[in-house]
Amino acid sequence: NKSSILAEPINKANVLIEISGFKANDYLLLIEGRVFIKDYPLEKNTFNDALDHYFLGSVDLFKKLTDKDLERLKISLAWFIKNKTRIKIHYLSNYHSLEELGREFIFTKESSHYNDTEF
Repeated sequence: NKSSILAEPINKANVLIEISGFKANDYLLLIEGRVFIKDYPLEKNTFNDALDHYFLGSVDLFKKLTDKDLERLKISLAWFIKNKTRIKIHYLSNYHSLEELGREFIFTKESSHYNDTEF
């Protein structure tokens, strides 16, 4: 089931996962197994920084996964399987810029806000 969520191995995946929320959408970024959660209060700006670094081509490809990353992956994948209809996976390799990515959001509550790529 976990492999049916992503079309590539989790440790190689570079994806932005858009999650349809009740009041607002949530966003989770997977960069080669590392997990970044948008607006996660305990980690300031890491989501934005990771997304910027990906499109600038400055992602650290050799950074080891931490126990925190592995735990977040397990929890996230289990939730994604149960809530497939609420997620949209954006493979970052399909986009040339952050602006192009922002135009592809399917859940409309916040998509117009992110068309300006204000992550």
